[in-house]
Amino acid sequence: MNVEKLNADNALEIIGNNQLLIGSRDDLIDVVENIIANQPQVECPVNHIFTTNMYIREVFVPKGTLLTSKTHKEEHPHVLSKGIITMWDGEGGEITVSAPYTGVTKANARRVVLVLEDCIFTTFHVTTKTTVEEAENDVFVDYKNNLLSPEAKNNIKIK
Repeated sequence: MNVEKLNADNALEIIGNNQLLIGSRDDLIDVVENIIANQPQVECPVNHIFTTNMYIREVFVPKGTLLTSKTHKEEHPHVLSKGIITMWDGEGGEITVSAPYTGVTKANARRVVLVLEDCIFTTFHVTTKTTVEEAENDVFVDYKNNLLSPEAKNNIKIK
């Protein structure tokens, strides 16, 4: 399928059906991320919690949101405590989960997520860092999507 026909409404369907063949998982997610960056942005408040050797990120995402995740350096647990989401990671295919749901994110995972009902998604990261910036630098891969224009990079906040 032609990349021009990929949009925020049909991206997960096309990805899940492997109709778009453009290379690696990251190439595909880069295209989706570029489409998302050029759409009206959705506010997704993040609650940052620190405990001894733990950084916890709890995010609220409204129904109908299509987003991409950051790439994580290490394996870690995650919990969907509210809502229903469909996730695609390029490795295990597409999966739809409903709260309550607990899973494990593998190292180097990067996902496309479609939120089917308002959700609260929480991740738990082992780190000794005590500020958000330091913790994020410790747990996330510094990945650059070269498809994003400078304007789009300013618009999008990738979770």
